[in-house]
Amino acid sequence: MTDYQIFDAGDVVLQSGLTYRNAKLAYKTYGTLDAAKSNVIVYPTSYGAQHPDTEWLIAAGKALDPTKYFIVIPNLFGNGLSSSPSNTPPPFDRGRYPHFTATDNVRVQQRLLAETFGIERVALVYGFSMGAQQAFHWGALFPDRVARIAAICGSARTSRHNFVFLEGVKAALQIHTIPGRNAAWLVIDARDVAALHVALLEPGRGPRRYMVGGHRVPVADLANMLGQAAETPMVAVPVPDTVLRVAGTVLDLVGPYLPFDNPLTSAGMQYYTQMPESDDSPSEQELGITYRDPRTTIADTVAAFRG
Repeated sequence: MTDYQIFDAGDVVLQSGLTYRNAKLAYKTYGTLDAAKSNVIVYPTSYGAQHPDTEWLIAAGKALDPTKYFIVIPNLFGNGLSSSPSNTPPPFDRGRYPHFTATDNVRVQQRLLAETFGIERVALVYGFSMGAQQAFHWGALFPDRVARIAAICGSARTSRHNFVFLEGVKAALQIHTIPGRNAAWLVIDARDVAALHVALLEPGRGPRRYMVGGHRVPVADLANMLGQAAETPMVAVPVPDTVLRVAGTVLDLVGPYLPFDNPLTSAGMQYYTQMPESDDSPSEQELGITYRDPRTTIADTVAAFRG
C-alpha cells in the first residue's frame, strides 16, 4: 500500500515541444491546509530522491512544522514514483523517456496545487540541491504566486562540474571504460551535504567555513565501484591525463556542432585530472557528520539512472 497520491496531469507539452501522454505526478502532503490557504510550503524532491528520503525534515518544532503548515512534497519526474523511465509504457520507456526540465516539473507542480487544492499562492518553496533548483524556477515562473523561496545548496542552472559528474557516469557505463592515469573523482553524497547544512543551522553555531569535498576515488577504484553497482564489466584505461585535458579543450570548440551531449569539457577534465584530496575531518569532528562510503553514493547514483 502506497503512502502517496497521484495527480493525473494528462498530456503535458514539455519545454522541448514534445508531448508526454498521461503524465502522473506522485505527491504526499503533511499537515492541514488552513481556511485562507495561506500556510502552504512546497518541498520538491532532490535528484534521485523520493519523498521518504526527504520527509525527515518535517516534524513538529522544526522549520517544516506540519502543525503549522500544509507541506506538499511533489516527486520529481523520473524518480521512480512520478512518471519515469521505469514505469512509462512502451514505446517511451527506458532510453526513449523524454527529458523533463525543471520548468516542466514546476509547471505541473503548480497545476497540482491549483487543480487539486485550489491553492493560488505559496508561502514558501523550500528545496535542497535539485530541489533548490526547482525553488528558483518557482520564483522565476510564478513570481506573483510565491511569497518566498529557500534554496539550499543549489543553483538556478546546473554547473559544468555537476554535468561532467552525471554525464561522465552515464558515458562510462555506456562504453564500459574509464580513461585516465592519475585522474580521480571526488565523490560526495548530497544527503551528507544536507546533514551538514542542518547541523550548521542549529542554534548557537557561530560562523565557520568547512571543506566538504568528499572522497577522492582513483580511476581503478572507480571502475571497480561502477562495475559492481551496474553489474557490468568496467575497464580502467591509463590514458595520459594531458591527453584528456587537450581533448576537453578541443571538444569545447567542436561541442556546439556535435549531435549529442558531450561530457568531456576543458573545465571538466581539469577537475577530473587535477583535483587534490579534500580534508573533511573538521566537519566530522566538530559537527558529528559521518560521510557515506563512496560505494554507497555511486550505487545510489546508478540506481537513480535506472529510475
